[in-house]
Amino acid sequence: MKSVLFVCLGNICRSPLAHGIAENYIKLLELKVTVDSAGTGEWHVGEHPCKHSQTIASENGLDISKQVARQVISEDFKKFDIVVGLDDSNLVDLETLGCPSHKLKNLEIMDLRGKIYQILIFSMVLKVLKKYMI
Repeated sequence: MKSVLFVCLGNICRSPLAHGIAENYIKLLELKVTVDSAGTGEWHVGEHPCKHSQTIASENGLDISKQVARQVISEDFKKFDIVVGLDDSNLVDLETLGCPSHKLKNLEIMDLRGKIYQILIFSMVLKVLKKYMI
């Protein structure tokens, strides 16, 4: 089974949303893909996604409220086929933590607000799934 890990800084905004979107697409497309999310930092470990991300998810028929933030660990680099950093800073952090470069992908999602953010993150997550998982 293929697997993907979405990673941002704290695992409460962008990566939980990407995780939820990916889970939804995986279910709709009947793919055999495992998905998870994590943060490079430890600040929010144990917290649920932020209200803004939960609202965006809810407005699009997704429930990410049960996700719990965690910090990326070295075992993730063995477990997941691809590790998607949500911006350039995340990629640098992931490389520093030892993620093999051939597994790293960049989604380049800035922390924006509003409809453009929603369209961008939904389309980019689908693009990653189509390119690397289908």
